[in-house]
Amino acid sequence: MTRAHAKTLQLAILATFTGDANTAARAFDEYGERDWRRLGSWLDASGLALYFLEEVRRLCLRAVIPCSVLEDLQNKQLANCDRTEAMLEEFLRVNHAFFATGLQFANLKGFTLAPEYCPTPSLRSQFDLDFWVVREDADRWKTVLSELGYELVGISPASLEFSAGERQHARIRELYQPARRRLVEIHLHDNSEFEGSAIASRVIGGLTVPVLTREGIFVQQCAHLTKHIRSEWTRASWMLELRNAICAASSDDALWCAVCATSGRHAIDVGIAAATAAKVFGFAVPAELAHWSVAALPPTVARWIETFAVDVATAKFPGSKNYLLLERELTSDSGSYAAQRRRKLFPVRLPGAITVPQGLQHRLQSLPSHLRHFQSRLQFHLRESIRFVRAERAWRRSLDAINGEISRAATVPSLGHQ
Repeated sequence: MTRAHAKTLQLAILATFTGDANTAARAFDEYGERDWRRLGSWLDASGLALYFLEEVRRLCLRAVIPCSVLEDLQNKQLANCDRTEAMLEEFLRVNHAFFATGLQFANLKGFTLAPEYCPTPSLRSQFDLDFWVVREDADRWKTVLSELGYELVGISPASLEFSAGERQHARIRELYQPARRRLVEIHLHDNSEFEGSAIASRVIGGLTVPVLTREGIFVQQCAHLTKHIRSEWTRASWMLELRNAICAASSDDALWCAVCATSGRHAIDVGIAAATAAKVFGFAVPAELAHWSVAALPPTVARWIETFAVDVATAKFPGSKNYLLLERELTSDSGSYAAQRRRKLFPVRLPGAITVPQGLQHRLQSLPSHLRHFQSRLQFHLRESIRFVRAERAWRRSLDAINGEISRAATVPSLGHQ
């Protein structure tokens, strides 16, 4: 299977979500089991596998999908139901402990996304539990999670990451199995962000828990998606889930007005996320949402989305470096962009650890996986840097051609003044 042939199968998979059963059936009819296997881990890594299985059932496409592929997807769905149930138990346990503190917090992403963004959580590939907390309470949350058996494994100015259970990340073949490594991410926010109507409540698993408002969830999902679009790897399922939410509320002008009022500095994130999802999954962004977000994007940013959005969705893990072209159009400081370009194309730092070893024995045991990780990252940087340089040349020629057309149009005298 050539790379172009594989891309065509990926496009056919994406097209099933537009609901055209006849077109989808014709597209899949030419692919056999070997073609599907040569997709590798993309369907799983993209987060689309179980969503795709639901579409196959809904559109009655079983006859044009190899039996072994269907069986594999069905087994993954059964396993993911067990995984989701186990995560829900942990979700409830952590929430009960958080309630006992009396401190302010809100659940983020994950289970809060059903049913607007996904029909049921068991269709999602969820790896951690996310919470909003007040920044000043960070030390207290460290204590609470420590008492729950979690260990602090990552610190940044905006978040704290905690882990419990096995130290090694799940392999791709284990994505749907009950997690042996539990993860919690604490997002630090100022107290003012909890004031007013920023926090709502929802019943999840029989427990009423604090969540963001509908508009708050939407803005955060857009910000999360755009953050990944502006990086090497983006899961296509995040675009699909955003599409679900937009289409479900397409005529809800009050919601889009509230999103506009809430978006603030994330307005451009909303525009990039909505436009990218619309390009990949072929839907119309509601006018009340589009006029201040998508329509307000700089022309070169809109052109990047038109050119590269589908490539982002179909890229195989760990992604590509074409996001740097978007960064070029979003950055006003050319010197800053040049430094970022050099740093990302030719990184001099070693890749981050994929485990958190403790002691000499753990370090020795983890050495082979670190070496494999280092080798795969080195190959990725070499391969994708070459591809980026080619894409960058084509991108510049494209922009130069457009600018040339604009300049020529501006210099042509108007017929009315001859």
